[in-house]
Amino acid sequence: MRLLWRCALVHSVALHSGGVNALHPSGVKIFYDPRHATHSNAKGHPETPRRVDDCRRALEKTDATWQYLKQARTDAEESVRRVHSNQHISRVKKASKFYRFGRTRLAVDTYAKRGSHQTMLRAQSLWLDAVDHASIQNELAVALSRPPGHHASRHVADGFCLYNFAAGAAAYALDVLGKDWVALLDFDVHHGNGVAAYADEEARVMYASAHQAPLWPNTGDDPSDQGLLGNRLNACVKRGADAVEFCGAWDRCLKFVADRVSGSNGLLVVSAGFDALLEDPLAQCRLRPQDYVRIGRATKDAAETLGVPVVLGLEGGYSTKVGDAFAHSIRPWLGDDADLVEVEAAPKLARRVEVCESNQLPEPGALRCVSTKHGPLTIATTSDGAAYALQKRLPPYGLATRFYGDFDGQVRTIKDRGSGTKFYVDSGDVRGPWCPAILPKRPLARRRRLPADYRDASAIQTARLDVVDGVATASSDELEAVLSAAPRQLYPKLRKRRRRRRLVTQRSFARAAQNDRATVATSIKNGELRTAAVTSTGLELGYYLVRLPDEPTPGTDDALSAILHGGDSTKVERDSRRGTAKVAAGVAVFVEPAARGRNIGEVLFKEAMRACRALDFRYMLFVERDGGSGKLVKWYEAMGFRVVPPDVLPGLDRAMVGYLPSDQTFYDVEGVGLDVEKYS
Repeated sequence: MRLLWRCALVHSVALHSGGVNALHPSGVKIFYDPRHATHSNAKGHPETPRRVDDCRRALEKTDATWQYLKQARTDAEESVRRVHSNQHISRVKKASKFYRFGRTRLAVDTYAKRGSHQTMLRAQSLWLDAVDHASIQNELAVALSRPPGHHASRHVADGFCLYNFAAGAAAYALDVLGKDWVALLDFDVHHGNGVAAYADEEARVMYASAHQAPLWPNTGDDPSDQGLLGNRLNACVKRGADAVEFCGAWDRCLKFVADRVSGSNGLLVVSAGFDALLEDPLAQCRLRPQDYVRIGRATKDAAETLGVPVVLGLEGGYSTKVGDAFAHSIRPWLGDDADLVEVEAAPKLARRVEVCESNQLPEPGALRCVSTKHGPLTIATTSDGAAYALQKRLPPYGLATRFYGDFDGQVRTIKDRGSGTKFYVDSGDVRGPWCPAILPKRPLARRRRLPADYRDASAIQTARLDVVDGVATASSDELEAVLSAAPRQLYPKLRKRRRRRRLVTQRSFARAAQNDRATVATSIKNGELRTAAVTSTGLELGYYLVRLPDEPTPGTDDALSAILHGGDSTKVERDSRRGTAKVAAGVAVFVEPAARGRNIGEVLFKEAMRACRALDFRYMLFVERDGGSGKLVKWYEAMGFRVVPPDVLPGLDRAMVGYLPSDQTFYDVEGVGLDVEKYS
């Protein structure tokens, strides 16, 4: 079987490198590593080998030529050392040694395992081969690599990224090929904080990024920030951005580069992330796969105007449609959209009707039923103040929107508690899987399958509300669609399944959250500490999640000294075994809205602090999620935490750090009806 596989591989390379390339002298060449799956992350991690496999299957349907990587280049590690410190490379190598079993956590969400370092060198080799090819041939060179790299900085692995491949390719083009300048362009939905840090060190580089803000890693959200050298652009888009807004941001990136470069001895290196798709689980933009044709066409036109080659490499993208989006992005170089002209439809001038007074609208981030001239309407207001009227019932159960919809004003979604389906309130489209709570994990026999109406994605009707002179108005057509949306009838099989699951009503759920006695317990699993408040009936009222990193984070000791100890590094409590302070990372906290009057948040937080102290951790670091009022920051400051200045820990904006006291009386708090099982 191994011999047959090798023969098939050689045949594929010969086929793609021969006749097809001659037919497309200005086409696309894809550099691919068939051994990319030797690096993998923890179970359930969104960054999996499937991403590249999906892209390969979609790209094989195009006329692009292929080149398979046989072995890592001898200069791959040298390219990595141009943009990373020796200490960081040694840390990755140590985690990749053969005697290591399982995975080593290098950051909160970033892992290395046996052989990861060599796999990273192979990925860097793809980018270097792409730079060489693009500099010689009149073709688009594509590095089909994984994992992403644009979050990795000189000393730190972060955001699934171990090494920064785009920065390594840029440094190679400047120092080895003698390019006068390199423009690093990035349309991944997350800001490339690692590439931005590299641009702050290299004046011959420009970095322009189109990304959603606010969004992890919570950097690049200031459009006026052009970096230390004035060579960076943050082209931010808001949550829920569509293709028009996102492509407009990409055009600003291309114009930023065109206005600042001179001469044709340059190179465009594009970090291609396809996580702005509507289906992506880690962001909230609303692009379709075909929208990436516009991004590819704009990039090709800019490169032809500047007279420079283009290298494109895969970064993020975690939905099943990444491959389709990738295939659409390279279409302009294959010449199959030359006659494609998009004509924007003329907007319809719909009549506006009055809905209610502006003072009746819920607060930002809230949802409630409002009495209007058209009858009771459920209205949701997102965290940025946009208001929407929603249909009364959610498919497929037909449960009331007001009572059975869990609204998240930050992500702009409403979740049907019965089926688990999430809907965007601004568009009504489904976000993520359809009915994840009721569809079986294993496929049923054909005679038992649910009807197509319940298996296929649906939508809810929404109407955008505009406030003018104290009155909220809506389009008459949109409002009519909301009012006439027929509630779904509960399917009999779903009704039986609902009875078996014993779904609680909103009223009984709220009553239990407010009154039932609960126990606060601490558990540790896979390096994560979790304190949770659970009632005797199994209802979880809230939780606090902390990660316990094995490896120290570079620069943390200096930050602790500057923020908590007045610059006196001798006061930093360090672990005797590893010589650095042990810092726990707070990840997430949630308390059911109906239970937030019981002081559960403070109890959970202090119990997590107590448990971390018992595990010899002396400090805790986390990113606060204050909505802008400042109340949450003051709440943490009252417990001894301090805000970390942005320049102290690069890449951690809005972070807070605090000392875990040894005085046990600090952790004694009272919660209404809470029993605490103290961790020992």
